[in-house]
Amino acid sequence: MVVGLLAGVPGGSASHVAAAIGGAVLAMAVVPVLASGRGEPPSRARSVVGLCCLAVALFLLPWASYVLSVLVVAVLAGAACGLLLPRRRVRDAVLLFGVAGGGLAMLANAFVGALLPSVVALGLLGTVVPRGGGVPRRRRGIALGGAVVIGTFAAAGCVGSTSPTVPWFGAVVVHGPREQAAVALTFDDGPNETATLEVARILEEHGTRGTFFEVGRAVQERPEITRALVERGHIVGNHSFTHGQWDYLDPRYPELDETQRAIREVAGVCPALFRPPHGNRTPLLSWLIERHGLRLVSWDVSASDWAATDAERLAAAVVERARAGSIILLHDGLDGDPSVDRTVLVRALPAILDGLRAKGLEVVSLDRLIGGPAYLPAC
Repeated sequence: MVVGLLAGVPGGSASHVAAAIGGAVLAMAVVPVLASGRGEPPSRARSVVGLCCLAVALFLLPWASYVLSVLVVAVLAGAACGLLLPRRRVRDAVLLFGVAGGGLAMLANAFVGALLPSVVALGLLGTVVPRGGGVPRRRRGIALGGAVVIGTFAAAGCVGSTSPTVPWFGAVVVHGPREQAAVALTFDDGPNETATLEVARILEEHGTRGTFFEVGRAVQERPEITRALVERGHIVGNHSFTHGQWDYLDPRYPELDETQRAIREVAGVCPALFRPPHGNRTPLLSWLIERHGLRLVSWDVSASDWAATDAERLAAAVVERARAGSIILLHDGLDGDPSVDRTVLVRALPAILDGLRAKGLEVVSLDRLIGGPAYLPAC
């Protein structure tokens, strides 16, 4: 039921996967309750808190699209179920099952790459909410309330900072007008010494141009590539200087200006479009981007091409998920490494372009799709 309800929420296939994972967590956490007719029912206060946690988890699930955010929401959902569980016997059974299942799931994730068992196991472990035996009721209530507040803010913060479509962490462009039968192809993490200009050539042969969100240090290593992109009419955007995993948490975020300077020095332009690495951002970062006159651009279509090995399957996935107004995320590089092999994208791109055209979607530049300039008058 949970999965069915959440599947109707518009958010892309990634959010539906997260919803399915979260639904599995909730279902498995509730099984012990349904299977047990024994045990002292939870107090009214615990029931209210548990239902509130469950409501927050259900709200966040459709937005969760990153591994860490899915795990945090899974634990919150498990904790909600734990607060609603009977306080005798069932708790011990869940703990034993959770620990054993968690150990096996982590092994499966390490050796097989099975993420789902790990998420379900963590959600089950979240059901083991301490009873607080021997602690005065008032202190127990304060501790429980504090844990709920912290857990809720942690889950909302994790989802908000890692989801490319969340609107409550500042203005972000996710797609263009849905009434316009056009899409934009964007390429992250370059420039790449073998793939970037080949991607540009294929786009040009199909009569269109792309947007390349480039990493500042890679621009400095291979300046001729960025210069050629601009000269040939493609758009170059800012994608941080180092592509670090946690740099977006720095409220000063010096990488913004560093990358602007790097692109200006080699190509003579100042990007007006910024995409944070992994789509991660905070309200402070969003405010900083706006203060500098840039627009923060995300995406609504991704086929995880950074991990793809089958070009035909990659192309089919992109074409299937694209719709009018879509901003499509692809990678001509990885983490700003100019030497990484991205031949899978080069092989998939012609089929992507042909498939989009057959679907009635015109591939246009990003500035045309979303409106507004590609470059600023000055950095």
